[in-house]
Amino acid sequence: MSITDMQLLVREDAGSISEGYMSVLTILKLVGKLMVMIYFTGSANPQALKTVALMPLLMFLFGCLRNTSLSKANVLPDSLGGGMLAYVGDAASNYRLIANYQQRPKINEDFAKKADALKAAALSPLLVRMNNDYFTQLLGPLFVGIYIITQAHAVLTGDLGRGTFVATLSVFSEISSDFSEGYLQMMKISSIAGCLRGMTEMLNRPTDVGDWKAVNRKRRASTFSARQKVFHEDSTDLYPTDTIPLAFENMCFAYAGGNEVLSNVDLSVAQGSIVGIWGNHGEAKNTLLKIIGMECFPTQGAVFVPTHLRILHVTQEAMLLNTSLLHNLTFGCAADETPAIMPRLTNILKRLHMDNLLDELHRAEREQSEFSDEPEETFPGCGQCCATDDDTSGQEDGAWQKGLSYASKAKIHLARALIMNPEVMVLQRPLSHFNHKEQKVVLELLNEHVKHRGLGLPPETACHRRPRTIFLSVETEKQAVVANVRWRMVRQGAESCAVEEYDPHLSAADDA
Repeated sequence: MSITDMQLLVREDAGSISEGYMSVLTILKLVGKLMVMIYFTGSANPQALKTVALMPLLMFLFGCLRNTSLSKANVLPDSLGGGMLAYVGDAASNYRLIANYQQRPKINEDFAKKADALKAAALSPLLVRMNNDYFTQLLGPLFVGIYIITQAHAVLTGDLGRGTFVATLSVFSEISSDFSEGYLQMMKISSIAGCLRGMTEMLNRPTDVGDWKAVNRKRRASTFSARQKVFHEDSTDLYPTDTIPLAFENMCFAYAGGNEVLSNVDLSVAQGSIVGIWGNHGEAKNTLLKIIGMECFPTQGAVFVPTHLRILHVTQEAMLLNTSLLHNLTFGCAADETPAIMPRLTNILKRLHMDNLLDELHRAEREQSEFSDEPEETFPGCGQCCATDDDTSGQEDGAWQKGLSYASKAKIHLARALIMNPEVMVLQRPLSHFNHKEQKVVLELLNEHVKHRGLGLPPETACHRRPRTIFLSVETEKQAVVANVRWRMVRQGAESCAVEEYDPHLSAADDA
């Protein structure tokens, strides 16, 4: 879904739908009141029963006929409004592009046209509602006049009591007033038809839950079999499950409606390895890493990663939340871990040559500590302690990001992954943002992360931690120097690619 549609659904459509639900309850109340008045009229003044029943019937028929016009009138403003917000969001996010190409006047003109179209479309449902409202307001006096003309003679002759006559007039007035209110509620319900349709479509879109369920069940079964196998083998390892390899089992992948991108991938790698994946552009390195990172799933075969290993997919694009530096760095950690890992955070930032952010890190730590130490207020009648602010009060400040270079943001993006310390880390071109010197630093950190089974942790306890495995895509063979396992993408046909294990020594001998 587009960001604009999601924002509209959360901020506006959800509220409109809740108002529509309350309108349904109001209409039910008015229907009950109408039935009571019709029953009273039928028992006290049977001659007026037809007239009393005819009035709401005409109003109901009019409402059904006009409902289509109102629904159509509401569709266009909703559509244009969503398009308007999307246009504004696109212009704001791409302002630098617009300014560089000197297209600000054109964007302003297009905005003015869209605003005029939206304004004109917004008037249509207002006119429909006004006409509908006046119909119900005029119908009541009309029936009152008809009833006076037809029944006044009966009052003068004594055939109809004065009290009954006046009470029946009140019934007409009440029906007119109540139906006007009911019709306004009906128009509210009608106007949210588009919102309800959009919300229903959003909540019923297909998800990857079924795919995850199938993959996890298969991983559990494969992990159980692999554990049984290693436990029955004579092994000197302290933790035999750490010897279970990660494997591709005749794996193939094709995008929906497209040709096969990866075919017959049948490889395995031991835990605790650094796997460098390289190849030419367009040879599905990105797709292969997404499959390992569980962002998409094979269309045939399987990728086996034991279920007790955490997998983290780190994108090539640097992504930062609009919160504090501390919250960004500890995003993958539990909240109660933050005080304990502060030395690791400081160490990793220093190793990445980001000493300029240490002051900001300690400032964010102090703010979070002060917030957590604040006393909680107990409000009268509440019966429980309520915090004065939400838990993110000290974190909703992304001002520290101003002035950061893209390379610095990429380092924070990488540091967050190292701090989370997953057993399997999948890195999309992690070296593309840095110069040669910085690339060397990053490769050293990745090597240390695997060697010591976590960066910044006590080396003496490394044997009791699970092995760390890294898959990373590189642009040149030289960048794969840190990898102890190298895979090369090999094109097979026009679009399909395979993966083969690459030994640079054997390759050099073949070339000779």
